[in-house]
Amino acid sequence: MKTQGNRVSHTYTMTIDAVAADIFPLLCPVREYDWIDVWSCDVVYSESGVAEPGCVFLTDIPARGIETWVVTRFEPASAIEFCRTAGASRACLLQVALTPGADGGTELAWTYTHTGIDADGRDWVDKYPATRFELEMEGLAERLGHYLQTGEMLRQDHAHH
Repeated sequence: MKTQGNRVSHTYTMTIDAVAADIFPLLCPVREYDWIDVWSCDVVYSESGVAEPGCVFLTDIPARGIETWVVTRFEPASAIEFCRTAGASRACLLQVALTPGADGGTELAWTYTHTGIDADGRDWVDKYPATRFELEMEGLAERLGHYLQTGEMLRQDHAHH
């Protein structure tokens, strides 16, 4: 079978001044409400009420539309992985690996692999620039670091855009 889709992959590594055991629980559709001011999701299935293997949730993010997310890997304080799909248009594998930072803290390597499936999805993937990804990840790092240092959410008007 011939491959018809297109793919782009981006990785961003951030160092957060906290231990992995404190960071990992925040990488969850429910706990993201604590630290991401623009976060919104609908948890479809979770036996524990938070992220777990097989947890399913939906998001409707501007410029992305409705996406279905499934937790496909769950290794507390080490790694979490999500597969997210936008209907039959595109799919994304999001992998987050947590490792001890060289100078303390924790390094989080976020790898997003977007695959366009239909014409709209392939067009979306072609137009998803590394610069936009970098800005989104810088804002995420700023929010996560702020929350772990202060226990309070950093509002969007103060975060990087």
